[in-house]
Amino acid sequence: MGLYCRIFAFAMLLISTYSKAQKIDFWIIHSSDTVGVLNVERKPSSSLLNYKLYSKVDVTFIVHLLIINNMSVIYDNGKLISADVLQKSNKGVFDANIKAKYERSRYHVLKNGSDYFVNEKEITWSVSRMYFEEPIGVKAVYAEDNGKMVDLEPKLKGQYSLKVSFPSVFSYKNGIMFQMVAQTIVGDIFFVRK
Repeated sequence: MGLYCRIFAFAMLLISTYSKAQKIDFWIIHSSDTVGVLNVERKPSSSLLNYKLYSKVDVTFIVHLLIINNMSVIYDNGKLISADVLQKSNKGVFDANIKAKYERSRYHVLKNGSDYFVNEKEITWSVSRMYFEEPIGVKAVYAEDNGKMVDLEPKLKGQYSLKVSFPSVFSYKNGIMFQMVAQTIVGDIFFVRK
């Protein structure tokens, strides 16, 4: 009986460890000024893996700009099944509403009123996953805030570049992401792990 109790206790320990949420916070920096924060969370639940991302940027260039981004991404047994992005800004210029859902062996995407399909049979990597895992050997990822698959190019050791109109470079040390640099029309934006 003692052996069964120990096995049960060990199983419960594994379950409780696996079911805990992981949270990471990043400073958002532009021109050496902290202009915002990014909070990312990964939470397992049975066969599901939920990612939540929230960012807030508050900066003044010529005008005051406030951008709030909420993202929810769900994987089931390692396959992306839904991704929702809602981004709002005080000027309306950066507003976005993007929803992707796995339907009949492809992904149905609704992006700012457009309706199209991403014909990937199974997406196993997206940008949200890159905040928690180094994408070793991955050639393309689903970019939630673009609503499409994008190429991922390895750079220096531990660096990967997303091939989008304004590239982003993710940097890892010992498999842990410590920084992402996004190129924008107003210069580089740094996301630095707190």
